[in-house]
Order: sequence, then structure tokens, then C-alpha cells
Amino acid sequence: MIGGGRSCPDEAMASAQPSYKYWLVMDFEATCEKDAKSWPNEIIEFPACLVDPTSGEIVDEFRSMVRPTERPILTAFCTELTSITQDQVDSAPALPEVLSKFDSWLASHGISESGALSCWCGDWDLRTCLPRECARKGLRGVVPPVLRECCNVKIVFCEIMGTSKRQGMDGMLDQLGIELVGHHHLGIDDSRNIAKIAVALAERAGRESLAPTTHAARKGAAKAMYRVGSGLAHACEQATETALAGQAAEQAAPPPAALSPVQEAMRSGGGSGRPSPSSPPPLAPATTHPHVHASVKTNGAAAGAAAEDVARRLPADSLVDIGVNLTHKSFKKDAAAVVARAAAARVSPLLLTGTSVKKSRESRDLAHRLSIETPAMMRDIQAGKIPGPPELYFTSGVHPHDAKSWTESTKDELREMAADSRCVAVGECGLDFNRDFSPRDVQEHVLKEQLELACELDMPLFLHERDAHERMMVVMGPYLGLDGTPRRLPPAVIHCFTGSAEAAATYVQAGLYVGLTGTLCMASRGKHLREEVLPVIPLDRLMLETDAPFMFPTQGNRSRCEPHHTVVVCEKVAEVLGVDFEVVAASTTANARAVFRLDHHKRANAQKS
Repeated sequence: MIGGGRSCPDEAMASAQPSYKYWLVMDFEATCEKDAKSWPNEIIEFPACLVDPTSGEIVDEFRSMVRPTERPILTAFCTELTSITQDQVDSAPALPEVLSKFDSWLASHGISESGALSCWCGDWDLRTCLPRECARKGLRGVVPPVLRECCNVKIVFCEIMGTSKRQGMDGMLDQLGIELVGHHHLGIDDSRNIAKIAVALAERAGRESLAPTTHAARKGAAKAMYRVGSGLAHACEQATETALAGQAAEQAAPPPAALSPVQEAMRSGGGSGRPSPSSPPPLAPATTHPHVHASVKTNGAAAGAAAEDVARRLPADSLVDIGVNLTHKSFKKDAAAVVARAAAARVSPLLLTGTSVKKSRESRDLAHRLSIETPAMMRDIQAGKIPGPPELYFTSGVHPHDAKSWTESTKDELREMAADSRCVAVGECGLDFNRDFSPRDVQEHVLKEQLELACELDMPLFLHERDAHERMMVVMGPYLGLDGTPRRLPPAVIHCFTGSAEAAATYVQAGLYVGLTGTLCMASRGKHLREEVLPVIPLDRLMLETDAPFMFPTQGNRSRCEPHHTVVVCEKVAEVLGVDFEVVAASTTANARAVFRLDHHKRANAQKS
């Protein structure tokens, strides 16, 4: 178990000593980082051992790895501690599906509702880790009721062994003379060892069954996560329908148009029982964030104030804007103020887009200059106007519009800039057959050159595609392994996506991420994005951006778009999917941080300063 907690035994419950058909011995493993108490732990291993109290034997086991979606990349500390690898979690289902499978397993033994006592080594897993993760992800009514009552074997150990000092699992094993089996901090092995402790304690006490020491669902998130009524598999299925249709119970919006064939195909997942890579994980109905319907102002300062009000309760790095054209002439006089407004709205880091060698250099220089802690910035931080120094990074690449400017030295110049500590991706690069500012064959050649550069440097890609989906897939196919060869391409995002649902689904199936801008909010231009495209992009493949100063969230409005409008895009995604604002913020931020390795770059720049 990662972490720990403390509970007080409920004497009334302990004295009742009900008889249980089984003991359900469990121990989660979760994401973690050394000495990081505020780390958002996500369950990555979900094991359970079913013990017959009479014989003391394990009669069945359940085990599933779980794919983390907030911070998908495991830390080195987590892997070393648990022995769980990145490949194991990458190929695993997300938490909602694991809970559904677990519920079905319990039902096969007739104990989904009651009849078993869950046993844990401590109570952090059930009373802290799981409720917090469910709350962050908007998962309500998804945990089987049988887990409501639980037995903390540490409390039982103290009672039976006559000691006031609680022991960890290894300490209890040692005092009971039981040999540790397997790998400590691997959930299934810990569950087996805890089962041995429970059996030994019950034998010493001369009783057939352990008793509950506490109730895990007193109030708040812990209470909300438990199912009431129908089975979890059915509840998750219903929740997926609700989320995809945008009809959360708390909303009175009219139902959207019928799903397209692509949406139906993506939602069905091919009948495998596991969500396809392009279908969102099932989410239980969640109340809409109270600020989801905040209006979009036209004045820059007023809009910044509105966004700041929306995000006031969020952590300092709640949203990442992955695409900002801060070198645009409209930002020439007030770039620092634009960055400050974004930081006040909890939009940080910002990724400044390089679209040519010249613009990449300018983005690099801005990223460094505006990250310096000036006296004015420190006054704003001390006054509470911004949560901390903004994080700015940049990309190094050549846009398809500028492909015609490619020379023999361009690749070397991009490679040199990519070595900068604030460069997080190769790009913006791709194909644009809408305007054709560069010949199409030249665009394809320049795209291939940058794909090769990304593979060479093992750097993420920031991609552009407009009216060129088919050729984009042809050019990228060999790099994505679509021709049967091993995939070579590092993580990549199709930014500022405005194409069809079919194209979005294809990109997601190919393992790419998709970035959405304020176009999603536009009445007519964004309609197909809201009704057809967004439902086929799972939250763990979605990123948010403004493409500032373009893509202002109100159609026909000539106002300058700014990075703080990322908040508005996040609101719209939450509204359409019928999930909490915080869920979208956490998921999309985790995606950006993982793909662009922002935590690594933050540490690298901190060491240099």
C-alpha cells in the first residue's frame, strides 16, 4: 500500500461480530513520488483475495492493473517501490472499467452487496486513496456496497497481541512468525500476506470471523462513491450513455442529435468489453462545475477577471495551454500582462508555438525572458494576484505554410533550438491543403524531415493538419507502425483540431492526442465538434489550447484570444460531456504534462536558475 492513515475503531460494530461468508482481503498500489505528500495518487493495481474464514484458504483471487489518466507516466520511485512497469499500466483498463469487472467478480460469488468483510492493512486505501480519486474523476456510485464495512487488521493485531503500537505488514508478519511471500508493495502479494495475518489473528483469538473495525462511508466523497441500487456494470453503462449524450441528471439541456456511425462504433469498442482507444472511459453522472456557464467577455482585462474568478479555487497549475502564438504582433506591447492574466486564471504552463526558424527563436527568447522573476512579478505573487512564477516553454519547427522556406540548414537550426531546456516539442509541423501557401509536395517533404528529427531526438511532436487527413496518415503511417513495422514516433498531438469525427477517431486509434480550441465554443463552427468529435476523444487523449490570438471562443468576435480563455474551453468540454470542470482540468493537464515531459523540464530549468 502506498501511503497510510489512521482510524478509530467503532466499538458497537466490533462487539456485534457478524458472521461473514468470506473475507475480502485487499491492498491497492497507487502512483506516487518520493517525499511528495500532495501527489494525486491514482490506483494502478487493484487486487483482492477471497478467503474462506472456516478453512483459512484463499478460494479465489481478482487482480487488474489500472491505467492512470491524470499522470500517466509512472515515476522511477513508483516503479522501484512496486515493481509495476509502464507497459503494464499502459495496456490496462481505466478505473471505471476495473471497478465494473471487480463488481462482476463479486457478483459471481454472491457478495457484491454484502456477505463479505473487506480486510485491509490500514485504512488509507479505502478511506482516502479511492474516495479522492473518485472525487477528482467525478465517479459516483461506482464502488460495490460490500466495501462499506471494513476491518483494519492493524487494529485487530493490537487488540489480540496486547500492544498499543500499530505495526506495518512486515512487522506483524515478523511477530506472528509468518514468512513474507512475494514482493512487498506489489498489491497481489501484499493481499496474500495480509490474508495470512488475518487467518493467524483469528486463530489466536479462537473465533471464526473477524469483525468490522470501522465504516468506510461516513460522509462526503467516501459516501458518494458507493453504489446504491442496481449493479455497477449497469450503472457504468448508463453513465457512459449520459456522459456521451451530454445529459447529466443535473442538467436540463435538450438531447443532442443522434450519434453518427463513427460515434456508435467508437462507443461500442468492437464488443470487446473494454473501451476502445477512442471511446471515453465510463463516467458516472457528476454535477456540473458551478462556473461552467460563465460568460465570455470581449475586453481582455475583463475576460481575464472572469477566467480568474472561474479558476480561483484551482491549484496553480490546473490548466495547460499547449498552443500560444505569443510572437504574434498583437502581443508585442503586452505579452507579460497576457502571461500574468493566464497565471491568475490558473493557466500555466504555456507552450509558445514555433512556426518557422525565426518564430521558433522568438518563442524561445520569450519563454526565457517572461519566466524571469521580476520585482513586479514578485509583488503580484506576494499580493496573491498570481499563484507563482509562470512556466513558459516553446516548440521548434516549421509550419506547412512556411515549408517553402526550408533550406539545407533548417534542420540543423531546429535541432540546435531543440536542445534548449525550455524546448518541449518539434513543430508546429504538418500539412495544410486548405490554403496551400506552400506546394503540397514541399509540405510533405518538410513534414518527413521533422518526423525524422523528432524520432532522432525522441521529442514529442506538435502537429498541424487541415483538409489533409488522408495524406497525413499516409506520410505518418510508417512512423506510427501502421505498415507493420515497429512504431518509431514519440508522443504527438494534432493541435487545433477542427476536422471530422472520422478523422479524430483515426488519430486517436493511431495513438495520437487531439487538441481543441475555442472553436468548440462557437455556435455554428463548433457544432460538429461538440456533437460528433468530442464524444470520440477520450479524456486521456485530449488536450486544451487557445491558439491565441486566434480562435476566440465566440464566433464572429474579432477580439484577441488569450491563454486565459483555456478556462472557457475547459468549461465547454465539461458541459458537453456532463462531467465536472475539475475532472477535465485534471485529465487534460496530466496529458500535457506527461506528453511534453513538463515536470522534467521544470526541474531542469530550476537547477539552472
